Amino acid sequence: MGIASGPSALRTAEIYDSEGGSPLGMRLKVGTATVVSVEGAYFFNAFIGAGGRLKVATLPVIADIPAENMRNFDMDSDLKEGAPVNLFLLDGLESDHLGMFDVDLGLYFSYPFSRHFQIGSKLLVGRRINANFKLNSICRINPQIFDRGIVSEEVYNQFYKEDIDYYMNQDGISRDELLNSSFVDDDFLNIRKSATYKVGTGVSFTYRYKEDAALRLYCDYDFASPRLTYDLKNSWTDEEGNRNAHSYTKRTPMHNLTFGASIAFMF
Repeated sequence: MGIASGPSALRTAEIYDSEGGSPLGMRLKVGTATVVSVEGAYFFNAFIGAGGRLKVATLPVIADIPAENMRNFDMDSDLKEGAPVNLFLLDGLESDHLGMFDVDLGLYFSYPFSRHFQIGSKLLVGRRINANFKLNSICRINPQIFDRGIVSEEVYNQFYKEDIDYYMNQDGISRDELLNSSFVDDDFLNIRKSATYKVGTGVSFTYRYKEDAALRLYCDYDFASPRLTYDLKNSWTDEEGNRNAHSYTKRTPMHNLTFGASIAFMF
């Protein structure tokens, strides 16, 4: 088990609220991953062997969006239709984790210093599967729609009243409770499941504290360059009430450095 570093951000295209509209300016930042792996090798002699590794990693992904861009982003297309302000204000995107599953095979090398201590290395090739990934948007009702200095009663009835009445009657809540409510929209952004080839290497230091058991400290390096396909919901709704997805694919180089410790069993 260990922790891994990787790319600082995923390569996403700009998201606009409409064609030629306001940009969101979003960057998907990637944090330190948690890694769990199972590894084994058969050694032909004291120095060289063959084996494989199964590894699962989860990368925390955080959407970083400038506050001014969130205020100007036309989430519900009201501005496009002539309304003075948005019904919904974008508060941000929910953080989530991108899952990765690696399967590797290759050569393992070992050099024993003594009966208890040895160093090792490896050279692996394999496949990486990236799980399907989704980010949801979080919105709230814009309090300006109730400010009659900004939105007249006539304009309120034209653009907002039907939706506001629906939300209040559906949940049986007051206006103040509605203003304090959050609205989660699923599938604002989706990264499709994908697979790619990868290579890896690493070094380890092993202390054999029993005849059949040892403590191992390791540092692994893995490289993959998956083609990630993004489905972006660039607008809240079209004229028919449907949201249009804009898709594109980008190759994203991933250099992953993993530090960890494990218990090794000797046979």
